[in-house]
Amino acid sequence: MDLKKDATLSTRSRILEIIRNNDDIFKAEIARITNLSIPTIMRITNEFIESGFVKITGKGISKGGKPPETLQVIPESRYFAGVDLSDSTITSVILDLKGNIVSKNNISVDNNMKNNKVINMAAEILDVLIKESEIDRSKLYGVGIGVPGIVDPARGVANSQSLGLEDFDIGRYFRDYFAIESFVENTPKAAAVAEHWYGSGRGYDNFIMLAFGRGIGSAMMVNGEIYRGMHNMSGEFGHMVVDLDGPLCHCGKKGCLETVASSSAIERQARQLLQEGFSSIMRKMTGEVPESVSAQIVMAAAEQGDTIALMIAEKAIKYIVLGIENLVSLLDINYIVLSGRILKQSPWFLAEIEKGLQKSKTHFQGGNVKLALSKLGNDAAAIGAATLPLDNFIRSFN
Repeated sequence: MDLKKDATLSTRSRILEIIRNNDDIFKAEIARITNLSIPTIMRITNEFIESGFVKITGKGISKGGKPPETLQVIPESRYFAGVDLSDSTITSVILDLKGNIVSKNNISVDNNMKNNKVINMAAEILDVLIKESEIDRSKLYGVGIGVPGIVDPARGVANSQSLGLEDFDIGRYFRDYFAIESFVENTPKAAAVAEHWYGSGRGYDNFIMLAFGRGIGSAMMVNGEIYRGMHNMSGEFGHMVVDLDGPLCHCGKKGCLETVASSSAIERQARQLLQEGFSSIMRKMTGEVPESVSAQIVMAAAEQGDTIALMIAEKAIKYIVLGIENLVSLLDINYIVLSGRILKQSPWFLAEIEKGLQKSKTHFQGGNVKLALSKLGNDAAAIGAATLPLDNFIRSFN
């Protein structure tokens, strides 16, 4: 989503984006980049200065006549909020006009909290963050919300099994609560937007974002834009069938990748085997409480050579590699950004996935696929959600 190259941007939007991304830039340089006349650049930048979005930061060396002025945006002139409702944590951030994080919080919530209760809590948490950040509320332009599940961004409506939401108008809820613009997006897609603007996807117009958590989601960045599909359902990587005889998935199919390789699936398999009495160092690692085993514990035990943990981990790795190979063959994309606590906290797990891909000998050269760990980590979706109103603000200039 390189706004400087986006042909759909108005002249004013392009100029604001160029200034936003280049501190202390001369008007002549903006004219060179945009191929516009100096008088046009002066007129538009003066409008931004009068509106309070841009300021003069200094003067260059004169070659005769008036010294040239340098410009930059005023970061605190506008703010943008973002909320991520994935997993058992509500993450909220506030960005300024430069995209800097002004404030952030991560609040754990009850996994059993569903329906509008979790939405209301998210709004209350964000409200507290806004108050604690002491920003000028009149400068808060909009809020973006990242939601796990199927999202219709145009209507702001979400269907999320994990949150117990069915055709819930989240956009309207937040718009009414804060009296500002609202934007709703699927969590992996929001994370992909953030990675493209600020993280591991920066500089790549074509890449896949894979998010490993309680479920497995993905987003596809194609030619600098999120690919959505006809019904906004693209990216259901976790529901790619990898084992026809595998476990029943909540989607109704058998053997979805999510049923064998998500954090919850890994934990479920480990708990079952421990409860059945199999010997494993995971018993000691959980304090003899099999129910407390986590996916990270499974990977730590597998790295130490534990037979049971290795069996579970190798199964997950095999199917993840298979899924990635299928994506590469279908889309001819060789750059993949990975996110999820299990990958961040278990370098061994990520390394084994990379080894599996290197061994791939498909026609599409799957072995050359480059994997990159998310630079933004668990904050990616919230940052991406906040970027939605930021993007809208930049595009709002005609």
